[in-house]
Amino acid sequence: IWLAGDRSVSVFEAGEMRGVGPEQGLPAGSGLAFAEDKAGAIWLAQERGVFRLDGNRWTEVFDNQGRSLRMSGLRVDSDGTLWMASINAGLSCWHDGHLLQRRLPPELPMHGGCAPTN
Repeated sequence: IWLAGDRSVSVFEAGEMRGVGPEQGLPAGSGLAFAEDKAGAIWLAQERGVFRLDGNRWTEVFDNQGRSLRMSGLRVDSDGTLWMASINAGLSCWHDGHLLQRRLPPELPMHGGCAPTN
């Protein structure tokens, strides 16, 4: 069970609670959302970026320009696409190792799934 506190992230596993932080590659900061993808990887949207747990190490995922992602919500759909929501930057999705970002007007839903548009 993954837990996010005011300035930390913890996991309750095998009957023990342990903190997760810089020793595992995760900077200090509040966790905002967790998701587990179809491969079993844990994703974390944190105030400093989006991170994926690879084995015992957290790795930051960047946008296509190499900038940290600032997301407030995560959700994995039935085909394994990880959707990431931002308060002011629209929707992003991670599918097959690629990031797609779309800026949307607030009144429009997203259609067409996670695929590049030509």
